[in-house]
Amino acid sequence: MAAASAVILTALCLSGCTGRSPGGLPMAATTDERECLVRAMYFESNRSSYDGSMAVGTVVMNRLESERFPNTICGVVGQHKQFAPGV
Repeated sequence: MAAASAVILTALCLSGCTGRSPGGLPMAATTDERECLVRAMYFESNRSSYDGSMAVGTVVMNRLESERFPNTICGVVGQHKQFAPGV
């Protein structure tokens, strides 16, 4: 159930979310980026509630918008020791 919820929530979130290009310009999320977010939401909150899954997605997207973190979803979730192994 958590995996299905994460996929649905991710699809809804990313339908209106963008990242930023290296030049700071907005860019649309790719299929690979969506997969990275789905994996982070699933592995970080697979025994949690709807709110837990949304919290993980929110953290990733907030980091994506920050200049202090990588400028892609996969870059954010792939940072060393930031998210669960397997992401």
